[in-house]
Amino acid sequence: MKKLLFIIFLLTNFLMFGQGNSCSSATALVANGIFTCPAITSGTYQQVCFATVQGINSKWYKFAPTANGQVSISSNLPVNQDVDTRLSVMSGSCGTLTCVAANDNVNPNSFTNRLSSVFLAVQAGTTYYIQWDSRNDNRSFQFEYSFTANTCLPINQFAVYDPLYATSNEATLKWLNALGNPENYRVEWNNDFLPEQSPNNTSVVFTADNGASSIKTIDNLPAGANISYFISSVCGSAPNYTGQSSRRGPYNAFLAKNLPYSLTFEEEFPMEVFNDGFIGFNLFLTNDLTEPANYADGGAGRAAVTANSTQEFSNLWGYSRAINLVAGQQVTISFKSRLFSFSGTPSPMSLELKAGLSQNQSAQLNDIASFNLVSSDNYTTHSATFIAPATDVYYFGFHNNSFPGSNQTFAFFDTFNFTTTLSNPDYQRSGFSILPNPAHEFIKFSGTDVEITAVQIVDMNGRMIKHIDTFNSNDQIDISELSKGVYLVRITTENDQWNQKFLKI
Repeated sequence: MKKLLFIIFLLTNFLMFGQGNSCSSATALVANGIFTCPAITSGTYQQVCFATVQGINSKWYKFAPTANGQVSISSNLPVNQDVDTRLSVMSGSCGTLTCVAANDNVNPNSFTNRLSSVFLAVQAGTTYYIQWDSRNDNRSFQFEYSFTANTCLPINQFAVYDPLYATSNEATLKWLNALGNPENYRVEWNNDFLPEQSPNNTSVVFTADNGASSIKTIDNLPAGANISYFISSVCGSAPNYTGQSSRRGPYNAFLAKNLPYSLTFEEEFPMEVFNDGFIGFNLFLTNDLTEPANYADGGAGRAAVTANSTQEFSNLWGYSRAINLVAGQQVTISFKSRLFSFSGTPSPMSLELKAGLSQNQSAQLNDIASFNLVSSDNYTTHSATFIAPATDVYYFGFHNNSFPGSNQTFAFFDTFNFTTTLSNPDYQRSGFSILPNPAHEFIKFSGTDVEITAVQIVDMNGRMIKHIDTFNSNDQIDISELSKGVYLVRITTENDQWNQKFLKI
């Protein structure tokens, strides 16, 4: 009888923790093909690529390539139709796994395709673990696994950082070097969000940096543009390259904008890029089928969202794209917020607005304003002003520093506007304005019918750069030969003299 009970115990545990139900019992994939993942109603979930949520189950697979190469794993197959999958790929030992690739939705902005795909470079002799989980759906589905041996390997999914810095026409990029340490990388870019095979791509080859990563600057970009770029490894030395990997991307870089600037998260580029350079907070696509329903400003649409904690102070950041500002330029920042909680009354939340020289918390050194967020019935508009202490490229930081709340609460943000005037009192009284400002080739004046008798352009060291004795109010001034920087324009009329700054870009 004891022996029978012991056998029953073993069978029960095998059924509960059988093949594919844990990392240690992962099903081995030894050939390319299409596989069926059973219903995910059992199996141990490990929090590695995604956060843990109570009640999630998983099915596990593993593969161990015998050569360096590339692996594709995808549930994005017609047979799966309305199934919602989520995929993690990890390496290491079952007790200390590291995430190497992950995907929840192939198209996060689609209500009809919630399937998952990853493409990654893999190293011979390393075991990789695949975890399909039931976070969104526990139904059975099919997935495709494909391995191709290759000696010139691409960078991996999580290899590319957000651009480190952007000016009006340059972007500084950073990525982790690929397996095998290729000697070079090719960066291809376009400003139309075109597919990677577009004939309009501009290509440049960089020598790889030593160490774990490479940092490179692409320049001569269209001023203030949104850039789509792709990275591929180029193996061997110039001019006799021995191979090029497949391209990875598209990735996005957002060059510095001049003011005024606005963001509603609704502009849809061909690639479905809605954040327009805003990073940090998540984007939420809402309509009458979601919860909360129609929670963007104006109803259905997109909004940025962050949440509080019920146990500790929040420390979450969202950052605007790069914005050009001139020393003394006054910026008015306005945005809308609204709270939501799934249960009970939303807890009050708080937000700090700051400015700095990068999309990084340590660079946000200029305090602007603090806001208390309390409204859940409707969107509330907030505003504050900032005067640039120096001419530079600025990023505005939105810091969720909320107290621990009694209820899990989400803060939605939408309709960001950045508008400007120069804070020079003489300029504000004069009625003159310089157009455009910043400027590249020409400037002209508007806003007055007073006769101008002379115009001087002076640099910030007080040196006169240009002097015009005879000037018509409708004339343009050629500034194409000036170096980039801030200049002072002295406008002389019959009865007065006015000063105004402008930025040459």
